[in-house]
Amino acid sequence: MVHWQGFARGLAWPGVCLALLLLVACTTPTPYQPADLPGDFGYREQRVGDNRFRVSFLGNDLTPPETVDSYLLYRAAELTRQLGYDYFVITARGLVPAVDRRFGVYPSVGYFGGYSGDGFGVGIGVGTGVVRPVGEYRAMADVLMLNGPFPGNDRSAYDPEAVLRYLQPVVAPPG
Repeated sequence: MVHWQGFARGLAWPGVCLALLLLVACTTPTPYQPADLPGDFGYREQRVGDNRFRVSFLGNDLTPPETVDSYLLYRAAELTRQLGYDYFVITARGLVPAVDRRFGVYPSVGYFGGYSGDGFGVGIGVGTGVVRPVGEYRAMADVLMLNGPFPGNDRSAYDPEAVLRYLQPVVAPPG
């Protein structure tokens, strides 16, 4: 005979642990990480030419916009070094708040008053393409990777080794 109460209690602990793990995971800023699936937080890159990439980083609502931008720059430097280029130039760059676009069913309640009487109503509406701002930020940049002497007078050119060195404390803080 199965003791159902003990069985149910045994199933509850893993569920509680999973719920706590998810809660903790949702209450920390986005770490520097690849975004494996669409909509994931982290960095992505897409090759758009022989030595051109589009790099982006999406941070959650606890990741400050300046951190999102720093992670993007760090990924561009990392990629430049991995591919053996001497420096990179940002040809286009942006930092935008992300928005949430959802379809759904939304309940509504209303009180109606008028000349012929008062009333109360409950309704259901279908939202199509509801856009609501969220606290997430996406940084994007078009990156051109080049070889040769570093053009020190070009403000859009970056030395990848210097970027990696200066942003290391932001990407992987000590401790």
